[in-house]
Amino acid sequence: MNSRTPRIAIPHTLSAAAFLPALLALLFLAACPALAGDEPAAKMEAGRTALNKGRFQEAAEYYRQVHESAREEDLAGNALYWEAFARYRLDRVEELKEAAALLAQQAELYPDVETASDGEALLARIYGELAQRGEADAARKVRELSEEQVRAETQMAALHALMEMDPDKALPILENIVTGKKKTSDEMRRNAVFMLCRYGEERSVDLLIRLLHESEDPELQSELVMCLSMTDSEKALDAIVDFFGTTSDPELGEAALFAIGRHGGEKAFLMLADIVQDTTRDPQMRRQALFGLGHTGRDDQVAALAADILKTETDPEMLEMALFSLSDLDSEVADRVFLDLIRNTAADDELRAQALFFASEREMVSLDMIRELYAGTDNRDLKQQICHVLTQMDDEEAALGLLIEIVRMEKDPEIKRDAVFWVSQFDDPRAADFLLEIINEE
Repeated sequence: MNSRTPRIAIPHTLSAAAFLPALLALLFLAACPALAGDEPAAKMEAGRTALNKGRFQEAAEYYRQVHESAREEDLAGNALYWEAFARYRLDRVEELKEAAALLAQQAELYPDVETASDGEALLARIYGELAQRGEADAARKVRELSEEQVRAETQMAALHALMEMDPDKALPILENIVTGKKKTSDEMRRNAVFMLCRYGEERSVDLLIRLLHESEDPELQSELVMCLSMTDSEKALDAIVDFFGTTSDPELGEAALFAIGRHGGEKAFLMLADIVQDTTRDPQMRRQALFGLGHTGRDDQVAALAADILKTETDPEMLEMALFSLSDLDSEVADRVFLDLIRNTAADDELRAQALFFASEREMVSLDMIRELYAGTDNRDLKQQICHVLTQMDDEEAALGLLIEIVRMEKDPEIKRDAVFWVSQFDDPRAADFLLEIINEE
């Protein structure tokens, strides 16, 4: 095995005092088998440590030594990839070129090693970086890679780069992938759809709409409506609405309703509000429409609608969805609904418990309110929720004090056990002392 001493560059003007540490380091490296090249695996580990610490030049040197000294093909081939990766992270043109050369060498000499496919994808990414810095040869290679029959990871990396450089060239390739004219994996097709979503211009929107109309793949259709919802295009919204009106798949219908809400705008709001208020509609569809409304950006209007549902509806799941929708809204209307429901002793106790939880997350609940609420109810669910909410209070000292009171006075063994558990969650000496007291009592 070739045992090479690591290269240490020493300037000609180095003083004797400055030379001594460098000389000692050199002698140490030469004497240490784990670092001098006798054990390439140890150098691979040293390279990994350097990478993790962001010392990319040092890591590249370790991996170079491994490639030059290792007898095992897997070790040598993988070292090429990691040296290239370290040089890529240095983000300098010359280092990028060196990294590209190393990866080309890996592809030629070690096509079957573990990192071979990662190497191809990284090479495409590096060509893209170099192309954006004006390297004509790299730009040519990006175009070649996007058209060749290479691994899917490599091709997608090349297409990402090509989309940045020349969308006119990339769009026809993406179209062939998403329409199935080019035989690819499902993962590659999903990546192509995502790239079209990110591009967001009219041509890509038109392509996504056409694909939505033509596709019979439910999974792809669901992804397409989500992608279209991410654009500002009214044309995209119309396509989602049309799709909702024609699909017979309940899950796709729910996905479309969510996408309509995510797209937002007056048209989306009115459509979803009509569905929510139409009690002849399927209950699940109404709940999904209400959930979608929470993403339209019209918080006060949605809060008013949800508040009305809480007053007029009887379906438990619809009531729960109304509360959940309110919890996501930045609205004073939502705040008032939570507080009114918590204080309404005639309301369903389970809903009051949920409202208490959401109100506590919004930091709207005082300790006095919780004390009064606990004293005024016999409902187990509500009492257990109160114990939980106390652990979320900013005033931990007072909250722990009230929890300890609850344990002392509560007669229901199940609630008492819950309260003891929540006491144990406090990092406070009083909690430990109280738990010890309970143990000694038993």
